[in-house]
Amino acid sequence: MKLSISQKTLDVWKEELLNAKHKEIGGVLFGEHVGDEEFRLIKFTTQRRRGGEASFKRKGREASRSLKRLSKAHGNDHSRFNYLGEWHSHPNAPAIPSTVDCRTMQSLLDDKTTIANFLVLMILRVNGQQELEVSASTFLASGHILECEIEIAD
Repeated sequence: MKLSISQKTLDVWKEELLNAKHKEIGGVLFGEHVGDEEFRLIKFTTQRRRGGEASFKRKGREASRSLKRLSKAHGNDHSRFNYLGEWHSHPNAPAIPSTVDCRTMQSLLDDKTTIANFLVLMILRVNGQQELEVSASTFLASGHILECEIEIAD
């Protein structure tokens, strides 16, 4: 799977991570289906309540409300615009999914209210050189995890 992300979005994420300092933050990803296994990130949300230094707990009700607003704003065209998955930061660890992250994503896919065949998990961090590090993994309903290709668009 390929995910296109604008440089502006990456810049905003970096600023949010710097503001959060050593606390984990996160939210949901909303995107557009633009081709066979190709998606464009349109919007991400940031949960109001931050996590700890080594954990982030998703607030389901807040995420659900955000997704309903985004969907409505894009005409409820779920075949083209939809929930892509989740993102959160790892300010004190590598920008790769932890075992807990993998279990959480699988549980979201197993939840009948999610209605998804796959979900993307992005992990972000600002390293010691003040550079943004990003990883994206695609979690399939089958239980498989694939690396997601990230394309940076202008």
